[in-house]
This record gives sequence, structure tokens and C-alpha cells, in this order.
Amino acid sequence: MTSWPTCCSCWPSTAVPDADRPPDGPPSALFAQYKTEVREEWIDYNGHLNDAGYAILLSEANELLLAELGLSVDYRARTGRAMYTVESHIRYLAECRLGDRLEAASLRRAPLPAC
Repeated sequence: MTSWPTCCSCWPSTAVPDADRPPDGPPSALFAQYKTEVREEWIDYNGHLNDAGYAILLSEANELLLAELGLSVDYRARTGRAMYTVESHIRYLAECRLGDRLEAASLRRAPLPAC
């Protein structure tokens, strides 16, 4: 199984440390095609991107990745199978505001060997 953790940042550039070789793992590939602006409907009463907004934009980024891998809606229609999220963790490290430009990147890692 291959994992695709996705990260998002409000900073102009998202640095992924040692993107070519994650710790204790084989080489990886960075998929960074998703870019968006914080939308008005995602803003909370403090003027920040709300919790649901983060989840929505990360879901959109994931859908773009799945399409790139050939695992989107066409895959489901053709095979009757689909990809889905089993678990999700979001870390809120910086405030994002209306109009901020965001990028989401997924880091593809091959599975670590079993113990």
C-alpha cells in the first residue's frame, strides 16, 4: 500500500524536508498541483479559515491527486471501486485569511518494510 499524506500551508512556499528521501523510507515523489484562494464561505467569525474550510480544500487537493493517478470518478464508473478516507488529521499551524493563496502537496511514500 502506498500512502499519500497531504499538507497545506498559508505561507507562499511549502517546504517539505528531504522530499526526495523521507526518514527511514525509500525515495518519494511530491505532487503539488493544487492551488486555491481562501473563499468567503470558509471564513469564521474571527476572519480566519474555519475548520471545515481546511477539510474541504484538503479534500479537493486529494481529488486532484486521485485524478492524476487515474483513480477518480472515471475509475469508479469503470471498475465499481473507489478510494476513500479512513482517517484524517489536520494540524492548524498558522492562520489563513480571506484571499490568502494556499497550496497543498502530497508526499508519496512507498510502504516501510514490515517488522
